[in-house]
Amino acid sequence: MNQPLVSCIVPVYNVEEYLDECIESIVNQTYVNLEIILIDDGSTDNSSIICEEWKKKDNRIVVRHKENGGASSARNLGLDIMKGDWVVFIDSDDTIHIQYIQLLVYSVESNNVLMACCFDCNSERQLDMVEIHEYNIKSKKKFLTEKERKKFYEIGNDMIFSPWNKILHRTIFSEFRFLEKRIHEDYGLIIFLIGTLESYVKIEHSLYFYRDNKKGITSMSNGMERMDIIEVTMNSYLYFEEKGMEEYSSCILEVCLNMFPAIFWNLIKSRQLNKRVFFDKYKQVFEIAQRDINIKRKVILKHKLFLQFPIFMYIIINLKNS
Repeated sequence: MNQPLVSCIVPVYNVEEYLDECIESIVNQTYVNLEIILIDDGSTDNSSIICEEWKKKDNRIVVRHKENGGASSARNLGLDIMKGDWVVFIDSDDTIHIQYIQLLVYSVESNNVLMACCFDCNSERQLDMVEIHEYNIKSKKKFLTEKERKKFYEIGNDMIFSPWNKILHRTIFSEFRFLEKRIHEDYGLIIFLIGTLESYVKIEHSLYFYRDNKKGITSMSNGMERMDIIEVTMNSYLYFEEKGMEEYSSCILEVCLNMFPAIFWNLIKSRQLNKRVFFDKYKQVFEIAQRDINIKRKVILKHKLFLQFPIFMYIIINLKNS
């Protein structure tokens, strides 16, 4: 059987403690036709040396060193140089099941889809460390209808808001790149996938192990960087609006608008609210939403009141939902 080339893109930054374990889990895959791209994102520990040592051991490994620009910048560089028909993203402090890529490739090819994803797990739930035969793999093909696209945030939870735990066809990235120097940049990929794919496969096995308590930018940020998710979401809104997918873009816009109250309260609790920046962005998104005929007037009214009485309205909303 002809095995298509799969590119494994691994952003690497100061993970010397876990990097060997991560790379070892990739090179030992039962699926062997791999291009393993290690992007050293300006590491200041021994991570860059570890990458070079692995390159000497396995001729499938490609190493690139660059100035620090964040995970998105590293992933984008990997996408620019990849040669594979399929791509998987693996965080450099995580590990994968020995059949991870084999089962993902089997799922996309046997179901004729452009994406498959699996369950992930952490320290509280372990990988399915048993041999899983392709003929009895537990999986389900899911179709993205227009109705489901309107509920994209619910389906997104099923996919998991991250680039890892998935295999994606290279054609997906002919139009998509990660928004750089932002946290929550992964969210944009999920919005893009749900808006452009007709279907995907969910494998009901735990094949990807992610490490808790990551030291990355997303886990550390409690300040105004949280507003990055607004920019990522609005970037997706503009893309689908330009594509003429008005109902879907309106859904994205409404979800973006509904993010503001939660962000507001988190910033209040962390005492890092910059009122001018927050409300300038809120008003900007609100003005766009007011002109959108697909967003219900009761939604507009709720946010109009919130803009005028933010703390009072947030208390009312939380009492209603409790």
